[in-house]
Amino acid sequence: MRAAVLYGAKDLRIADIPMPTVGQFGLLLKIEACGVCGSDLRTWREGLAPGRDPLVMGHEIVGRVVERGPEGPESYAEGARVVLGADINCGQCYYCQRGLYNLCIGKKILGRDVPGGYAEYIWLDKQILENGIVCPVTDEHLSSSVATLAEPLASVLNIHERLHTGPEHVVVIIGSGPMGCLHAKVAQMRGAFTILADIDVKRLEIAQQLIKHGMFVHSGTQNLLESVRRLTDGIGADIAIVACSSKSAQRQAVELVKKRGIVVFFGGLPKGDSITQIDANLVHYGEVTITGAFSYAPWHVCSAIELLSSERLNVQGFVQEYPLTDAPEIFERLGGGVGEADVLKPVLIP
Repeated sequence: MRAAVLYGAKDLRIADIPMPTVGQFGLLLKIEACGVCGSDLRTWREGLAPGRDPLVMGHEIVGRVVERGPEGPESYAEGARVVLGADINCGQCYYCQRGLYNLCIGKKILGRDVPGGYAEYIWLDKQILENGIVCPVTDEHLSSSVATLAEPLASVLNIHERLHTGPEHVVVIIGSGPMGCLHAKVAQMRGAFTILADIDVKRLEIAQQLIKHGMFVHSGTQNLLESVRRLTDGIGADIAIVACSSKSAQRQAVELVKKRGIVVFFGGLPKGDSITQIDANLVHYGEVTITGAFSYAPWHVCSAIELLSSERLNVQGFVQEYPLTDAPEIFERLGGGVGEADVLKPVLIP
């Protein structure tokens, strides 16, 4: 079968690889769509871990069951469409035992530790089916390319659930890429007023066409802090979400929130360069909370699918389909910092 295989740093190739072996317990999926994630781009730049074999990346996966092992779960009939979450949890560690599956100590990741979705087929073995995340997609009106957004959307739902985002909140989001736009959509759905900021004017223009509501600040030419203070009568935002991998954005987020405001570090920083500096006095005297946000629980993926099927978020314009064979070119373009003028989220179609 055809697959996009990572052989090393910035070395992604289309290759013919063996079909997955059908075992006793499990499901064979024909992949219909797989989204391109920022973490995939980071893996592409950094390359494989030492000793790691060439890797089929991709974890924002939607596919249909084409074969079931002799002892496979009968709840998944042939032809059933499913969306996958990236995490395969151990189910036994301190965090799993407390339902904090996203913090699992021994988790594995689709497209990082086991073969992912940049391929024509994927085999879901017993471990994935029992400790991974597999949610049915029953709405045939929901396209598979849009359904790939369920995985990233799940992580957004997770943090807004924790924040109890609501109509009383002003939410600043730094970074208008796919995740930043999903944050804006979810925050607005929950009644909050959003301020979406980005230093990249083209990316912000794309976001403005898709989001439409709220305030948009081009932080390359406009002062974000002044804009937030002007909107909030000098008080500051209730919540600031850093949806990009930027130390300067993390530092600035602490300045943007009011006293007892909340700062969320949603985007990770590069390996070997993850130490950031903030004004500790703003945190201390303002009783500001700084928290991280990472991944999701299994039920968030299923909730995301239900939300996408309801069309409450109206994310149809987020995705653009490309053939799987375009993957190397797409990674070269996006990984080199050259975005598409009119595309927010590339989705690969085998």
